[in-house]
Amino acid sequence: MTDSQLRKSFEDCSLAPERFSHEDHIQMAWIYVSAHPLSEAIARFRTDLRRFVKHAGAEDKYHETITWFYLVLVNERANRLDPEHSWECFKKANGDLLIRGTTLLKTYYRSATLESTTAKHTFVLPDALVH
Repeated sequence: MTDSQLRKSFEDCSLAPERFSHEDHIQMAWIYVSAHPLSEAIARFRTDLRRFVKHAGAEDKYHETITWFYLVLVNERANRLDPEHSWECFKKANGDLLIRGTTLLKTYYRSATLESTTAKHTFVLPDALVH
Protein backbone atom coordinates (compact mmCIF):
# COMPACT_ATOMS: atom_id res chain seq x y z
CA MET A 1 0.00 0.00 0.00
CA THR A 2 1.39 3.41 -0.93
CA ASP A 3 1.55 6.30 1.55
CA SER A 4 -1.38 8.02 -0.16
CA GLN A 5 -3.46 4.81 -0.16
CA LEU A 6 -2.73 4.25 3.53
CA ARG A 7 -3.67 7.83 4.37
CA LYS A 8 -6.87 7.69 2.34
CA SER A 9 -7.97 4.40 3.89
CA PHE A 10 -7.16 5.76 7.36
CA GLU A 11 -9.02 9.03 6.80
CA ASP A 12 -12.11 7.45 5.25
CA CYS A 13 -12.07 4.61 7.83
CA SER A 14 -11.94 1.91 5.15
CA LEU A 15 -8.74 0.50 6.68
CA ALA A 16 -9.57 -2.55 8.80
CA PRO A 17 -8.88 -1.66 12.45
CA GLU A 18 -7.09 -4.95 13.02
CA ARG A 19 -4.78 -4.02 10.12
CA PHE A 20 -3.75 -0.74 11.79
CA SER A 21 -0.60 -1.79 13.63
CA HIS A 22 1.80 0.25 15.76
CA GLU A 23 4.05 0.61 12.72
CA ASP A 24 1.07 1.92 10.73
CA HIS A 25 0.47 4.51 13.46
CA ILE A 26 4.08 5.66 13.14
CA GLN A 27 3.89 5.68 9.35
CA MET A 28 0.71 7.77 9.51
CA ALA A 29 2.44 10.20 11.89
CA TRP A 30 5.32 10.41 9.41
CA ILE A 31 2.91 10.98 6.50
CA TYR A 32 1.19 13.83 8.36
CA VAL A 33 4.37 15.57 9.54
CA SER A 34 5.87 15.19 6.06
CA ALA A 35 2.86 16.89 4.48
CA HIS A 36 2.11 19.63 7.03
CA PRO A 37 3.79 21.94 9.53
CA LEU A 38 3.85 20.26 12.95
CA SER A 39 0.95 22.20 14.49
CA GLU A 40 -1.28 21.40 11.52
CA ALA A 41 -0.10 17.77 11.43
CA ILE A 42 -1.03 17.38 15.10
CA ALA A 43 -4.45 18.95 14.62
CA ARG A 44 -5.26 16.86 11.54
CA PHE A 45 -3.84 13.57 12.83
CA ARG A 46 -5.55 13.69 16.21
CA THR A 47 -8.89 14.53 14.54
CA ASP A 48 -8.48 11.71 12.02
CA LEU A 49 -7.24 9.20 14.61
CA ARG A 50 -10.15 9.98 16.93
CA ARG A 51 -12.58 9.45 14.03
CA PHE A 52 -10.82 6.18 13.13
CA VAL A 53 -10.91 4.76 16.68
CA LYS A 54 -14.55 5.83 17.04
CA HIS A 55 -15.41 4.03 13.80
CA ALA A 56 -13.52 0.97 15.12
CA GLY A 57 -15.42 1.09 18.42
CA ALA A 58 -12.18 1.65 20.31
CA GLU A 59 -12.56 5.23 21.54
CA ASP A 60 -11.24 4.22 24.95
CA LYS A 61 -7.85 3.40 23.34
CA TYR A 62 -7.19 6.99 22.20
CA HIS A 63 -4.50 8.65 24.34
CA GLU A 64 -3.78 12.33 23.79
CA THR A 65 -0.30 12.40 25.35
CA ILE A 66 0.91 9.35 23.44
CA THR A 67 -0.47 10.77 20.18
CA TRP A 68 1.31 14.11 20.64
CA PHE A 69 4.50 12.43 21.89
CA TYR A 70 4.91 10.32 18.79
CA LEU A 71 3.97 13.12 16.38
CA VAL A 72 6.53 15.48 17.92
CA LEU A 73 9.21 12.79 18.02
CA VAL A 74 8.53 11.63 14.45
CA ASN A 75 8.67 15.25 13.29
CA GLU A 76 11.98 15.87 15.05
CA ARG A 77 13.49 12.65 13.68
CA ALA A 78 12.20 13.33 10.14
CA ASN A 79 13.82 16.75 10.20
CA ARG A 80 17.21 15.12 10.82
CA LEU A 81 17.01 13.33 7.48
CA ASP A 82 17.24 14.57 3.91
CA PRO A 83 14.06 16.58 3.17
CA GLU A 84 13.14 14.15 0.36
CA HIS A 85 13.56 10.95 2.40
CA SER A 86 11.10 8.08 2.00
CA TRP A 87 9.16 6.12 4.61
CA GLU A 88 11.60 3.23 4.11
CA CYS A 89 14.55 5.55 4.83
CA PHE A 90 12.80 6.95 7.92
CA LYS A 91 11.92 3.45 9.11
CA LYS A 92 15.49 2.20 8.68
CA ALA A 93 16.91 5.17 10.61
CA ASN A 94 14.34 5.01 13.44
CA GLY A 95 13.75 1.38 14.32
CA ASP A 96 13.27 2.26 18.00
CA LEU A 97 10.02 4.07 17.13
CA LEU A 98 8.62 0.90 15.60
CA ILE A 99 8.95 -1.26 18.69
CA ARG A 100 5.49 -1.74 20.13
CA GLY A 101 5.34 -1.27 23.86
CA THR A 102 6.18 1.28 26.46
CA THR A 103 9.99 1.16 26.54
CA LEU A 104 10.44 4.40 24.61
CA LEU A 105 7.58 6.09 26.42
CA LYS A 106 9.06 5.13 29.80
CA THR A 107 12.27 6.92 28.83
CA TYR A 108 10.27 10.15 28.85
CA TYR A 109 7.27 9.50 31.13
CA ARG A 110 6.64 7.99 34.54
CA SER A 111 4.09 5.15 34.35
CA ALA A 112 1.76 6.96 36.75
CA THR A 113 1.71 9.95 34.43
CA LEU A 114 0.80 7.92 31.34
CA GLU A 115 -1.85 6.01 33.25
CA SER A 116 -3.50 9.20 34.49
CA THR A 117 -6.82 10.48 33.20
CA THR A 118 -5.19 13.86 32.60
CA ALA A 119 -2.57 12.39 30.24
CA LYS A 120 -5.21 10.36 28.43
CA HIS A 121 -7.28 13.46 27.63
CA THR A 122 -4.70 16.29 27.58
CA PHE A 123 -1.13 16.45 26.33
CA VAL A 124 1.25 16.23 29.27
CA LEU A 125 4.92 17.13 29.00
CA PRO A 126 7.50 14.39 29.66
CA ASP A 127 8.33 13.99 33.34
CA ALA A 128 10.79 11.10 33.57
CA LEU A 129 13.96 12.60 32.12
CA VAL A 130 16.80 12.61 34.58
CA HIS A 131 19.51 15.23 34.14
